[in-house]
Amino acid sequence: SYNNHDIVKFLEKIGAQFGACQNAYTSADETVYQLVVPTDKPELLGDALAVLGEFAFKIRCAEGDLKKERGAVLEEWRMTKDAAGRAQEAHWELIMRGSKYAERLPIGTEAVIKGAPASTVKSFYEKWYRPEHMAVVVVGDIGAEDADLERTVQLITQHLGSGQSRSQEPAMAIPEYSFVPHEEPRCKVFVDKEAADSAVYVSFKQDRRK
Repeated sequence: SYNNHDIVKFLEKIGAQFGACQNAYTSADETVYQLVVPTDKPELLGDALAVLGEFAFKIRCAEGDLKKERGAVLEEWRMTKDAAGRAQEAHWELIMRGSKYAERLPIGTEAVIKGAPASTVKSFYEKWYRPEHMAVVVVGDIGAEDADLERTVQLITQHLGSGQSRSQEPAMAIPEYSFVPHEEPRCKVFVDKEAADSAVYVSFKQDRRK
Protein backbone atom coordinates (compact mmCIF):
# COMPACT_ATOMS: atom_id res chain seq x y z
CA SER A 1 0.00 0.00 0.00
CA TYR A 2 2.93 2.31 0.68
CA ASN A 3 6.24 2.82 -1.03
CA ASN A 4 9.34 4.00 0.80
CA HIS A 5 8.70 7.68 0.05
CA ASP A 6 5.03 7.47 1.11
CA ILE A 7 5.99 6.18 4.55
CA VAL A 8 8.62 8.87 5.04
CA LYS A 9 6.17 11.58 3.94
CA PHE A 10 3.53 10.26 6.35
CA LEU A 11 5.94 10.22 9.28
CA GLU A 12 7.11 13.73 8.45
CA LYS A 13 3.50 14.89 8.23
CA ILE A 14 2.68 13.74 11.74
CA GLY A 15 5.98 15.01 13.14
CA ALA A 16 7.28 11.55 14.03
CA GLN A 17 11.00 11.02 14.20
CA PHE A 18 12.33 8.83 11.42
CA GLY A 19 15.85 7.50 11.06
CA ALA A 20 18.43 5.15 12.51
CA CYS A 21 17.61 4.18 16.11
CA GLN A 22 14.63 6.57 16.17
CA ASN A 23 11.81 4.38 14.95
CA ALA A 24 13.37 0.91 15.37
CA TYR A 25 16.09 -1.00 17.16
CA THR A 26 17.47 -4.53 17.10
CA SER A 27 18.95 -6.33 20.09
CA ALA A 28 20.29 -9.87 20.25
CA ASP A 29 16.79 -11.19 20.94
CA GLU A 30 14.27 -8.88 19.27
CA THR A 31 13.52 -6.18 16.74
CA VAL A 32 11.13 -3.41 17.81
CA TYR A 33 9.44 -0.85 15.55
CA GLN A 34 7.98 2.18 17.27
CA LEU A 35 6.04 5.26 16.13
CA VAL A 36 5.21 8.30 18.25
CA VAL A 37 1.85 9.65 17.08
CA PRO A 38 0.28 12.99 18.11
CA THR A 39 -2.83 12.49 20.23
CA ASP A 40 -4.69 15.59 19.03
CA LYS A 41 -5.68 13.84 15.79
CA PRO A 42 -7.17 10.40 16.59
CA GLU A 43 -7.30 9.39 12.91
CA LEU A 44 -3.50 9.33 12.79
CA LEU A 45 -3.42 6.28 15.06
CA GLY A 46 -5.05 4.19 12.34
CA ASP A 47 -2.55 5.49 9.78
CA ALA A 48 0.35 4.65 12.08
CA LEU A 49 -0.95 1.13 12.68
CA ALA A 50 -1.31 0.70 8.90
CA VAL A 51 2.39 1.57 8.55
CA LEU A 52 3.30 -0.91 11.28
CA GLY A 53 1.27 -3.50 9.40
CA GLU A 54 3.42 -2.80 6.34
CA PHE A 55 6.58 -3.27 8.40
CA ALA A 56 5.25 -6.50 9.84
CA PHE A 57 3.94 -8.28 6.76
CA LYS A 58 4.75 -6.49 3.51
CA ILE A 59 8.47 -5.78 3.38
CA ARG A 60 9.66 -6.11 -0.21
CA CYS A 61 13.29 -7.23 0.36
CA ALA A 62 14.29 -6.30 -3.19
CA GLU A 63 17.93 -6.16 -4.24
CA GLY A 64 17.65 -2.46 -5.10
CA ASP A 65 16.26 -1.60 -1.67
CA LEU A 66 18.96 -3.62 0.05
CA LYS A 67 21.67 -1.87 -1.95
CA LYS A 68 20.39 1.51 -0.76
CA GLU A 69 20.44 0.40 2.87
CA ARG A 70 23.90 -1.19 2.90
CA GLY A 71 25.67 2.16 3.08
CA ALA A 72 23.61 3.36 6.05
CA VAL A 73 24.08 0.12 7.99
CA LEU A 74 27.77 0.01 7.14
CA GLU A 75 28.19 3.56 8.43
CA GLU A 76 26.39 2.59 11.63
CA TRP A 77 28.76 -0.38 11.94
CA ARG A 78 31.80 1.88 11.42
CA MET A 79 30.59 4.19 14.17
CA THR A 80 31.01 1.32 16.64
CA LYS A 81 34.69 0.98 15.76
CA ASP A 82 35.90 3.89 17.88
CA ALA A 83 37.45 3.48 21.33
CA ALA A 84 34.07 3.39 23.10
CA GLY A 85 32.72 0.83 20.65
CA ARG A 86 35.77 -1.40 20.97
CA ALA A 87 35.49 -1.26 24.78
CA GLN A 88 31.82 -2.18 24.58
CA GLU A 89 32.58 -5.10 22.27
CA ALA A 90 35.29 -6.37 24.63
CA HIS A 91 32.88 -6.14 27.56
CA TRP A 92 30.17 -7.94 25.57
CA GLU A 93 32.54 -10.79 24.70
CA LEU A 94 33.60 -11.14 28.32
CA ILE A 95 30.15 -11.40 29.89
CA MET A 96 28.76 -13.56 27.06
CA ARG A 97 31.79 -15.84 26.72
CA GLY A 98 30.86 -19.43 25.95
CA SER A 99 27.39 -18.58 24.67
CA LYS A 100 25.98 -17.89 21.20
CA TYR A 101 25.73 -14.19 22.05
CA ALA A 102 29.52 -13.85 22.25
CA GLU A 103 30.04 -14.68 18.57
CA ARG A 104 28.99 -11.28 17.21
CA LEU A 105 27.08 -8.11 17.98
CA PRO A 106 23.51 -7.80 16.64
CA ILE A 107 24.58 -5.49 13.79
CA GLY A 108 26.64 -8.33 12.30
CA THR A 109 29.95 -8.33 10.47
CA GLU A 110 31.27 -6.09 7.73
CA ALA A 111 31.31 -8.98 5.27
CA VAL A 112 27.64 -9.81 5.88
CA ILE A 113 26.56 -6.16 5.65
CA LYS A 114 28.38 -5.74 2.36
CA GLY A 115 27.57 -9.07 0.77
CA ALA A 116 24.38 -10.66 2.10
CA PRO A 117 22.06 -11.17 -0.91
CA ALA A 118 18.45 -10.03 -0.89
CA SER A 119 17.35 -13.66 -1.08
CA THR A 120 18.95 -14.35 2.31
CA VAL A 121 17.33 -11.31 3.91
CA LYS A 122 13.96 -12.25 2.42
CA SER A 123 14.30 -15.83 3.65
CA PHE A 124 15.05 -14.60 7.19
CA TYR A 125 12.10 -12.20 7.07
CA GLU A 126 9.69 -14.88 5.91
CA LYS A 127 10.97 -17.37 8.48
CA TRP A 128 10.79 -15.19 11.58
CA TYR A 129 8.47 -12.23 10.87
CA ARG A 130 5.26 -14.07 11.63
CA PRO A 131 2.14 -13.24 13.68
CA GLU A 132 3.08 -15.95 16.20
CA HIS A 133 6.26 -14.04 17.03
CA MET A 134 4.79 -10.53 17.24
CA ALA A 135 3.21 -8.31 19.86
CA VAL A 136 1.57 -4.91 19.38
CA VAL A 137 1.60 -2.40 22.24
CA VAL A 138 -0.18 0.96 22.22
CA VAL A 139 0.76 3.38 25.00
CA GLY A 140 -1.06 6.65 25.48
CA ASP A 141 -3.99 8.56 26.93
CA ILE A 142 -6.56 5.86 26.19
CA GLY A 143 -9.26 5.48 28.80
CA ALA A 144 -10.22 1.95 29.83
CA GLU A 145 -13.84 2.94 30.47
CA ASP A 146 -14.64 4.82 27.29
CA ALA A 147 -14.87 4.19 23.57
CA ASP A 148 -11.19 5.00 22.99
CA LEU A 149 -10.08 1.58 24.15
CA GLU A 150 -12.59 -0.29 21.98
CA ARG A 151 -11.71 1.86 18.98
CA THR A 152 -7.99 1.24 19.49
CA VAL A 153 -8.50 -2.52 19.64
CA GLN A 154 -10.59 -2.34 16.47
CA LEU A 155 -7.81 -0.41 14.68
CA ILE A 156 -5.17 -2.95 15.73
CA THR A 157 -7.40 -5.78 14.52
CA GLN A 158 -8.14 -3.96 11.27
CA HIS A 159 -4.53 -3.25 10.32
CA LEU A 160 -2.66 -6.18 11.85
CA GLY A 161 -5.23 -8.83 12.73
CA SER A 162 -5.35 -10.36 9.26
CA GLY A 163 -1.58 -10.43 8.76
CA GLN A 164 -0.20 -13.77 7.66
CA SER A 165 3.23 -15.25 7.32
CA ARG A 166 4.52 -15.55 3.78
CA SER A 167 6.00 -18.94 4.61
CA GLN A 168 3.75 -21.98 4.41
CA GLU A 169 5.99 -23.88 6.81
CA PRO A 170 4.91 -24.27 10.45
CA ALA A 171 6.34 -21.61 12.74
CA MET A 172 9.61 -22.57 14.38
CA ALA A 173 10.06 -21.94 18.07
CA ILE A 174 12.22 -18.91 18.77
CA PRO A 175 15.56 -20.29 19.98
CA GLU A 176 16.74 -19.43 23.45
CA TYR A 177 20.46 -19.33 24.19
CA SER A 178 21.61 -19.54 27.77
CA PHE A 179 24.66 -18.07 29.42
CA VAL A 180 27.51 -20.31 30.49
CA PRO A 181 27.62 -20.37 34.31
CA HIS A 182 30.89 -19.68 36.07
CA GLU A 183 31.89 -19.77 39.73
CA GLU A 184 34.52 -17.04 39.72
CA PRO A 185 34.07 -13.45 38.55
CA ARG A 186 35.35 -12.70 35.07
CA CYS A 187 37.63 -9.71 34.74
CA LYS A 188 39.24 -7.92 31.81
CA VAL A 189 41.39 -4.83 31.44
CA PHE A 190 40.92 -3.19 28.06
CA VAL A 191 43.43 -0.57 26.92
CA ASP A 192 42.87 1.60 23.86
CA LYS A 193 45.20 4.43 22.84
CA GLU A 194 42.26 6.44 21.49
CA ALA A 195 40.25 6.30 24.72
CA ALA A 196 39.54 9.79 26.08
CA ASP A 197 38.73 8.67 29.63
CA SER A 198 38.57 5.66 31.92
CA ALA A 199 35.50 3.60 32.73
CA VAL A 200 34.58 0.63 34.91
CA TYR A 201 31.82 -1.78 33.86
CA VAL A 202 30.24 -4.15 36.38
CA SER A 203 27.58 -6.60 35.16
CA PHE A 204 25.46 -9.08 37.08
CA LYS A 205 23.85 -12.00 35.27
CA GLN A 206 20.54 -13.57 36.17
CA ASP A 207 18.42 -16.38 34.81
CA ARG A 208 16.16 -15.55 31.88
CA ARG A 209 12.72 -14.55 33.15
CA LYS A 210 9.79 -16.27 31.47
